[in-house]
Amino acid sequence: MIGKTLMISVAALAMLTACSQKTTPAVSATEQALCDVWQGSLPSRSRSDTAQTVAEIGRAYNAFEAACQRKIE
Repeated sequence: MIGKTLMISVAALAMLTACSQKTTPAVSATEQALCDVWQGSLPSRSRSDTAQTVAEIGRAYNAFEAACQRKIE
């Protein structure tokens, strides 16, 4: 009985430890290539952009950054 309790405790501790570690999922070469192409197709900003254009570009940049986990510079 003590062995079973100890094993359950060790298993629970291992699960908690694994869950507490912050890991970044691996990005495949295909995903990397897709993000590279997507980033290259994003519109650029201009001083002459209208308020609507600024909002649309902002949404496009936000979607890209969320999906690809990288900032647009």
